[in-house]
Amino acid sequence: MRSTKVDALLEALPYFQQFRGRTVVVKYGGAAMENPDLVESVLRDIVFLEAVGINPVVVHGGGKAITAAMRQENLTARFVDGLRVTDAASIKIIDRVLNEVIGPSLARKITELGGKAQVLSGKDILTAVRALPRIDGAGGKIDLGFIGDITHVHIETGAKAGRCGDSADYLSPGARL
Repeated sequence: MRSTKVDALLEALPYFQQFRGRTVVVKYGGAAMENPDLVESVLRDIVFLEAVGINPVVVHGGGKAITAAMRQENLTARFVDGLRVTDAASIKIIDRVLNEVIGPSLARKITELGGKAQVLSGKDILTAVRALPRIDGAGGKIDLGFIGDITHVHIETGAKAGRCGDSADYLSPGARL
């Protein structure tokens, strides 16, 4: 009798074959980044994708860590419809936390798990259009600042870094930047 793990792998085999050699963009954030056991599980799955010939590119968030760093700078995080409102001061903190704290931490963990990882800034690999203002209860417009909708992942940038193929599939379309 086969194990459930073997059955799961056999069921997934056509997908491995279909996506082998392709780049898959994985949006990673929220609660999945807060629980250490869940972090390990998700990153182990990322390493597994790489092991079966799929080229994962992880686009990650940094919610609670960003909010904590903003607090240290005496800035208050503001959210509208679940989106962080950003200004020039907060975007500097966001950039630092994502590229100097969270990205390197995820890359180290992926490497520890046997994968290959390199930190690429979203500024270098993503294109987005500015999000439309939201309407408040009184009918006024709320500008979200630097928030945008991702329109393109620049695979060629990742390819130069040795991480991406020449095409991408998205596991989470409509991701927010």
